[in-house]
Amino acid sequence: MYPIDAVDEQTPQFRVRTSILHMLLAASTSWNPKPMLPTFGKPTRCPICSTTLPAPNSEESFCPRCSAHLWHVHFPSAGLRFLPTQPHRSLDEVLLDLAEPHAPDLVRLLRTPPEELNADPLDNIELHLHLLQELEHHLPELKS
Repeated sequence: MYPIDAVDEQTPQFRVRTSILHMLLAASTSWNPKPMLPTFGKPTRCPICSTTLPAPNSEESFCPRCSAHLWHVHFPSAGLRFLPTQPHRSLDEVLLDLAEPHAPDLVRLLRTPPEELNADPLDNIELHLHLLQELEHHLPELKS
């Protein structure tokens, strides 16, 4: 590999380095209030490397092949799906962000503090189940 100052501006190496630097600079200086939303993998597979994963025994798990830190969600029809975790965010926040374009009223209701809803725990479970059904209906990767 050539030192940076020895690379001619017309060479492909220079253009690639320059474009990579521009992308890194743009990514570091732009502010994005919501990180890019992840996608679910195929049933019982890692969404990163497609390795078949065993049934999880806790809320979070790791892929044995690529070491991805994963959440799992069991959908009523789509079955067990894995989702890459996101730093400083909960699974509920990510699911609500995924559902917001498709069911804004439901998301608004689920983001309301429980004490303001005056709902019992069974109502809360039903609302979360409805959220999962909305995601199954609208996200293409969850359709069979």
